[in-house]
Amino acid sequence: MLTIVVTTVGWPTFLALQRASLDRFLTDEYQLIAVVDTPTAHGPINLWGAEPRSEVIRGAREFVDEVLEMPEDLHTGGPRRKRDLFRRNVFHPSSRHGETLDFTWSWLLDRIEGRVLILEADMLLVAPNAGSALPEDAWMAAVRQSRMTKSHKQIDYIWPGLLLADLQRMPEPRSVKWGIRETNGAHLDTGGETSLWLDALSGEQRDEISWIQHRPSLQWQIDDSEVTLDSGMEEFLRNDDRNIDGKVFAELYGNCWLHFRAGSNWRNESADTVLTRRSVFEQAAYG
Repeated sequence: MLTIVVTTVGWPTFLALQRASLDRFLTDEYQLIAVVDTPTAHGPINLWGAEPRSEVIRGAREFVDEVLEMPEDLHTGGPRRKRDLFRRNVFHPSSRHGETLDFTWSWLLDRIEGRVLILEADMLLVAPNAGSALPEDAWMAAVRQSRMTKSHKQIDYIWPGLLLADLQRMPEPRSVKWGIRETNGAHLDTGGETSLWLDALSGEQRDEISWIQHRPSLQWQIDDSEVTLDSGMEEFLRNDDRNIDGKVFAELYGNCWLHFRAGSNWRNESADTVLTRRSVFEQAAYG
C-alpha cells in the first residue's frame, strides 16, 4: 500500500479535493495521512483566525484516514538562526514547513516500510498517474531546486512538495533534514538542508534519483501543456487573477500534478481574497 502524506495548515476542504482526485486518477491502493500544523496565533496562515487549528483538524478527520498534529512547541525551540529568520519574516513559512517535515519524516521512518508519497497541501492530481511506480533502478522521484552562491556554485536540493521515495532502498534516510539553509549567499527554502544529504551521495546513488520535470510559476501558458484538463479547471487557470501576461501562476509537475500554489497564504493576502479564490477553484475542480 502506498502511504500518502499531506502537511496542511489550512483549507481543510482541499483535502476532499485531493481525495477525490486520487480516487479518480491514482492506480494504487493508498492510505492518506494529514499532518496539521495550523498556527495557534492569529496571522496570514490561518487567515487571522478565520481558520482556527481546531477547525482544520476537524475538517481533516473528515477527509483522510489518519491525522497527525504537529506540536506547536517544536517550532519555538529551533536553532537561533531559524528563530532570527522567523522574526525577520524572511523564511517564516519555509522555516515552519521544514520543521513540520522533519517531524513527519521521523514519524514515517519509525512506522512505515515501503513507498511514501509526500504532497504539498495544495497539490492536486489532474491526470492519470503511475502511482507508486518508480523508473527502473530509481528509489526516489523528486523535484530538484537549485540556487547559486556568491561564488557562482550551484547548490541542488529537493523541493518537498512532490516526493515519492522507497524508504527501504533509500540510502541513509535518517540523515535527511528538510529545513531551510543559507550558504555563501544562497538562500535555500524548505528542503534546503537536503543539499547536505545529496552532497554525501555517491555519483551512482545520485543517478538513481528520478528528477520530475515541471512548469514553474509564471513561466508557462495553458497551451504549452500536453495535459488535457477538465474544462472548469482550464478556465480557472486561464483566468486566475494571479496570472501575469497570460503566464500561469499555478505550477504543473510531471504532466499530472497541479500545484495551486500559495494555498497557505504566504502572500499575506486578505482573508476575503483568499476565500473567494478558493471557492472559485473548488467549483472548477468539482466541475
